[in-house]
Amino acid sequence: MFNWLDYANKKEVIFNRISWLKITGALLLAWDEDNFASIIERFGKVISQYNVIFTCSDISFGKVGIIITHRRKINEEIVGSLNGKSYIIGIVELMMSGTHSNRFHPSNRSNQTEIMMMMMMMMIAMKRKTEFTTHLTRHLKTLKKVRSIKTNQLNRTKDLRWQQFRTMRL
Repeated sequence: MFNWLDYANKKEVIFNRISWLKITGALLLAWDEDNFASIIERFGKVISQYNVIFTCSDISFGKVGIIITHRRKINEEIVGSLNGKSYIIGIVELMMSGTHSNRFHPSNRSNQTEIMMMMMMMMIAMKRKTEFTTHLTRHLKTLKKVRSIKTNQLNRTKDLRWQQFRTMRL
């Protein structure tokens, strides 16, 4: 028999659990551990990161392990911005087996939004590659011009010295 009953709602009960969150829609230019940590920190404390761009084979999403202090499953979207442009980032809690507890669906948007975001990321990456290639081509052309000028100067110097040598012998 109990002599008294203490109500639990008067006492602070701490609840912690470990969970993996999947991040979709983050632009490749923004893929790094610091950005992922800043995206996820509102949901809990980051303890591990997986699928950061330098170590992953699938760049369609990033995965972050966190400690959560609430029981509800996470399935949210946030708005991120890069270079003044906004984009939607989806955050979905993964079940322990690695399957999705809920699939991320932007509010009343079709999968075309996700496809468009991936296409935009690829276009940005291609644009960066093109800009780099253009810069490299210009640099190589400049080097060739400098080399050509130096070769011409060297040839002129050789010709001049040869002429001086010939005139000295005559």
